[in-house]
Amino acid sequence: GASLNYIMTPGHTLRVSVSEATRNPIAIEQMADQHFEAGPVFEQVLLSNGNLAPERIRSVDFGYVGEFLTPELWLDTRVFHGRIRDLIVFSNIPVAGDNFNGIAENFSNAGRANLTGGELQLNYRPTPDTRLVVNYSYIDINSAEVGTSAPFHNFSALALHTLDNDVNLSAAFYFTSPMWGLDTATYIGAQRRLDLMLSAPFRTLSPDARVSVTLQSVLGSYQDFKYVNRFEPAILLGLETHF
Repeated sequence: GASLNYIMTPGHTLRVSVSEATRNPIAIEQMADQHFEAGPVFEQVLLSNGNLAPERIRSVDFGYVGEFLTPELWLDTRVFHGRIRDLIVFSNIPVAGDNFNGIAENFSNAGRANLTGGELQLNYRPTPDTRLVVNYSYIDINSAEVGTSAPFHNFSALALHTLDNDVNLSAAFYFTSPMWGLDTATYIGAQRRLDLMLSAPFRTLSPDARVSVTLQSVLGSYQDFKYVNRFEPAILLGLETHF
């Protein structure tokens, strides 16, 4: 990849970058051979022909980073477009020895997709002990061969504050817009999640030890990409130290 940064004025920078990345096929995609036998019935479920090429993505993005209104408020934003080629997808192939339905699923480099979107981050530090980070992203995946599985809108906000006694307080809120589940035909509605955490020194154990309590998903249960990935509210206790 390559990038170019242009400093317009102190604290204000424009950037453009071009990049390329690949994902190599995993073992099951290259060498799948899954079948079932029950008496005289033989069903070939997965059968890979192998010789798969790596998936490729090429992308270009334009961005701006700089102070926004005051030195304590920073804006980092970009828009991007990417092209994914040689996506590894399922396709049906005939199997001579299969006397159940005569076909099996095969992996092939038959997919392609275009990605267009943007990202924005606001970082605000009103005092040395307080920080607020807000993130928003939009992504649109266009493909004729594969179903999309990313929400159009993602939003998160993180608030951090440190008290005089080195006690840290934080609140994190997450939102994702409705989407179709990954590799499923299940619709997943908008998801909202709120986590609260308190972290304090625990010097009885060691000078740098800390203990924390996290209230996870206090707004109720939420789903993550697949309908089976359902998470209930929880209380987590943590202990951190260095040796």
